[in-house]
Amino acid sequence: MAHYPDSSYFEFYQSADALLKLTSKPTRYSTKHRRAFPKFESILGSPDEDDQFLNWTKYKTKTDGTAIPHVKLHLSIGFAAIATTATALVSILHELAANTDLVEILRNEIEEVSPQGSDFLDGGSLSKLLKMDSLMKGSQRIYPFTQVASIRELRDDITLEDGKVRLKRGSACVAANSATTTDPRYYCNDPNVFDPLRFYKLRTQSTHSTDKYKFTAINHELLPWGYGRHACPSRFLAHDTMKITLALLITKYDIRLSSKSKIRPPPWRFGHTIIPDPTVEFEFKSRKV
Repeated sequence: MAHYPDSSYFEFYQSADALLKLTSKPTRYSTKHRRAFPKFESILGSPDEDDQFLNWTKYKTKTDGTAIPHVKLHLSIGFAAIATTATALVSILHELAANTDLVEILRNEIEEVSPQGSDFLDGGSLSKLLKMDSLMKGSQRIYPFTQVASIRELRDDITLEDGKVRLKRGSACVAANSATTTDPRYYCNDPNVFDPLRFYKLRTQSTHSTDKYKFTAINHELLPWGYGRHACPSRFLAHDTMKITLALLITKYDIRLSSKSKIRPPPWRFGHTIIPDPTVEFEFKSRKV
């Protein structure tokens, strides 16, 4: 659970902001932020733009006349984004450390899509990493961060379609994430087996639209991103961040499990949360590229 700041934290936050304003020479970082402000202001200009994440934070936050609620919200968002992305990366790292053949497959793919004579991956190159995309989505399917998704509070009493179950206003409802991602109706080919190239095969062999097999896709068959208008708005940033991180690790290092861990251990589960075993140790060796 995120730890919310007390008043002393906010005082420090204000002081730090004041120090930044004293900086005489703008950095590239602050310059880029200023260039983005007009775009932010246009989005924030209307409370009707409900599908814009910035508007959620501005118009949907309960305020008490101070900036504290907004600070709490942004810290919570940061905690959620960093924790889930880092956990997903570690889970994939477990798989790479236990599967050297998979690492070699991904290295070859990275080399194929990189601009000739460069080790730099731009947006176009990242989108061509279909096998890595499949690995990420496959890991998300078998090792999700949580067993439930789309946690919501009912605003009104409702009766479900069968007419037998009535839910009261204020009740919390969730979608069965883990049960859905291993449902044989959607994944008829060994639904409980982790195949890192499952979605790559589906994308390259299907004669129909393959958009739903992308890592960032939103559909009712895979719910880690949530569903509907409030699905995770930062999934595209997570997509780029994870691919860049994995590409750097794979190309610059040989990775293996330490002698204490010969095979990938099962994840830890508590409540509805699932995390990769934190006791696992990895060994990294620099590669001569």
